[in-house]
Amino acid sequence: RLSDVSGRSIVLALAGGKLLIHLYANRGYGYFRDELYFFTCGDRLDWGYADHPPLVAVASAVGRALFGDSLSGVRFLPALSGALLVVVAGAIAREMGGRRFAQALAAVSVIASPILLAQTNFLSMNAFEPLLWMTFALLAIRIIRGADPRWWLAAGAVAGIGMQNKYSMAFFGASVVGGLLLTPERRILANRWAWAGAAVALVVWLPNVVWNVANGWPILEILRNAGSGKNYEMSPLEFFTRQIVLGGPAAFPIWIAGVAYLIAGARVRPYRALGLSAILLFVILVLLRGKDYYFGPIFPMLKAAGASAVEHAAERRFVAWLRP
Repeated sequence: RLSDVSGRSIVLALAGGKLLIHLYANRGYGYFRDELYFFTCGDRLDWGYADHPPLVAVASAVGRALFGDSLSGVRFLPALSGALLVVVAGAIAREMGGRRFAQALAAVSVIASPILLAQTNFLSMNAFEPLLWMTFALLAIRIIRGADPRWWLAAGAVAGIGMQNKYSMAFFGASVVGGLLLTPERRILANRWAWAGAAVALVVWLPNVVWNVANGWPILEILRNAGSGKNYEMSPLEFFTRQIVLGGPAAFPIWIAGVAYLIAGARVRPYRALGLSAILLFVILVLLRGKDYYFGPIFPMLKAAGASAVEHAAERRFVAWLRP
């Protein structure tokens, strides 16, 4: 019976379905131009490259070593990352008090997100970025809930790996820390394990730092050029409306409700910092003239919170229609 199926089981089944979708669909298009570049980087492994850290090159080398140059083989690790992202989204909903319905809704809304569907369908840093961001968020949520503060070491390791994947991990980390500082949950930062976690992140990222120092920090030159001559400058309103498209118009009420729920919901008051982090991240990206899809990796957390909000609201009989 469906009533006997746990939320975890539903989420795992949905994650498996997403993996199958990608294994079927990612064969239908030729190589994306960036993939050919990452193949070349994978053939010349180093601790850094002019415009990205080394993780995607390692993923390219591993994927091609295991599966050859077939489209499905090259794109297996991105597909697996997308499936694991669904599992993490379900776990975030569960940590926020969401039961079976909230976990399933979080998983479905992540699967149906156009930007996440696209980015986990080919090899790039963006395929792994959401999984790393959301794993960090999940660990932060557990620490806020009162888990052993030594989990900061794991969070630091994830942040370090995130920096080895894409430097945008720093923006997400800064937004989370900023959100914590603006709420009473700043207490979890006043802990030696939080500082130890920051040290772990730095140690994991350090080889890429050394590479950048030795090569004159080429990423800074690229960012300057992109900000002044490459990236399209959007107004805050245009940047926001693009998020409605990229996150999926049907899912817009879910993730925007997630932001509101995190900031004002009594049941998730300890997680207010995460709602504030979404606003801080939005402001950072607008000010830095970031591309519209740079906000996408935070969607799973917001959709998980929104799914929990829907489940909570639907407990009232007069709004039970929210579930369907």
